[in-house]
Amino acid sequence: MMNIKTSHIAIFFFFIFLPIAGATGTYFVITKLAGEETRLPSEPLTHFYVKNETDMIAQKPVVYRVVVENREDKKVEYGLQVSLDGKEIHNQKIILEKNDISNETVSVIPNLTGGHQKLEFLLFRGMELYRTYVFQLISPIEYGSVPSTNPSSPLKNKAEYPLVEKEDAQNSNYTVENNGSTIIYKFDSGERLEMAVTNGIVNIGDAVYSTVSDGDNIMFIQEMYVKILPNSLINLYPVILEIHDNKLSINETLNLKNGYSLTLREINSQNINSEILKIDISKNNMIVREIISHGNSPIEYWYQIDDSKKDRILRIIPTSISETDIMFDITQYGSKKRVLIGDNYEEFKIVNITQDSIIMKNTRPLSISTRKDLSLIKGKIKIKV
Repeated sequence: MMNIKTSHIAIFFFFIFLPIAGATGTYFVITKLAGEETRLPSEPLTHFYVKNETDMIAQKPVVYRVVVENREDKKVEYGLQVSLDGKEIHNQKIILEKNDISNETVSVIPNLTGGHQKLEFLLFRGMELYRTYVFQLISPIEYGSVPSTNPSSPLKNKAEYPLVEKEDAQNSNYTVENNGSTIIYKFDSGERLEMAVTNGIVNIGDAVYSTVSDGDNIMFIQEMYVKILPNSLINLYPVILEIHDNKLSINETLNLKNGYSLTLREINSQNINSEILKIDISKNNMIVREIISHGNSPIEYWYQIDDSKKDRILRIIPTSISETDIMFDITQYGSKKRVLIGDNYEEFKIVNITQDSIIMKNTRPLSISTRKDLSLIKGKIKIKV
C-alpha cells in the first residue's frame, strides 16, 4: 500500500514593488522551463512533478506542489533542493520506500527588482542529479522576451523550453497553456489536466489530472461533491441539484430529483425573526418527513438506512420569510460515493488522495491529433488539442 507523506514548507522573501502605469499593484507571470528526465526505457522509474497552484500577485506567496513517487523497486534516498537565481533557499532529504509518494507544497515570495528570476527545483537520487524543474518569474513589462540560457550549465540533464504560450479556448470552460511538449488545461471548475506529448502520443502516466477542494466542496471529473468528513476526500456526497433564491408559497410544491418533493404547509409569522415553518418532504408522492423549523434555521432531511446508517438527502436554508411565502436555497445530494487510490475511471486511475486533492494518471496511451477534439472518461472531459 502506498504511504503518502504530506507537509508544507514556506519560504519567504522581501518584496520590492515595481511601478506599472495605470496599476495599483504588481502582478507577475510564472513560466515553467520544464526539465525532462533522462533514462532508458527498461530502467525503474522515479516520478517527479512540480507545478504552480496559484497565480503570482504582489505580496502574495505563490504555491508549488512537489510530488516525488518512488517506483525503483527498492528504498531510495532523495534530496530536494530549491534555489532562486542560483542561491539555495531550501534543502531537504526525502526517504521513500518502494511505491511511496511524497506530496508537499512549497510557498515562495520572490524578490523582483526588474528583469526576471529563475526558480529551480532539483531532485537528487542519492548523490546524482535526477531531474530539474525551472520556473521563470517575470513582470508583465518583461513578458514576451525570450529568457537566456547558459549552454555550459553543469546540469546536463536539464532541458529548458521557451516561455509559456497562453491561449483562451473560445466557447469552452478552460484555458490552455503550451509549455514545450506539455499541454496544460486549466478548467473553470478548478480541475487541471497536464499532458506530456511525444510524437503525437501521451504515454502511460504522462497525463496527470488533478483537482483541489474548496472548503468542503470539490469538483471531480466535472461533477460537484461535498465532503462527508472535513479532512477526508474518501467519502463524498454528489450534489445532484442546487437552486438559489427559490420562492415557495403556502401549499405550493417544488419537485426535486429522484422522486423527492418539498411542500410548504404553513407559516406562523406571529413573532418576527422567529417564524415557524411547517414543511413536508415527500418521496414518490408519499410524505416521508414532516418538519417544523424556526426562523431562518437550516433544515436538513436524512434518509434512515438502518439503526446506525443514514444518508443526507436535502439541505434547505431559508433566506427570507413573509406571511405567505419563503425564499430559500436548496441542495439535494445523491448516493454516497467512496473514492480510493487505485480506482479506475476509464483511461485514468487514482494514484494519490490527500485531505484536499485527488490526482489521477492515464493507464493507457492517448493519441493526440492537432486541432482535433479529445474526449476522455466517457465524454465527461472534452478538450481541443
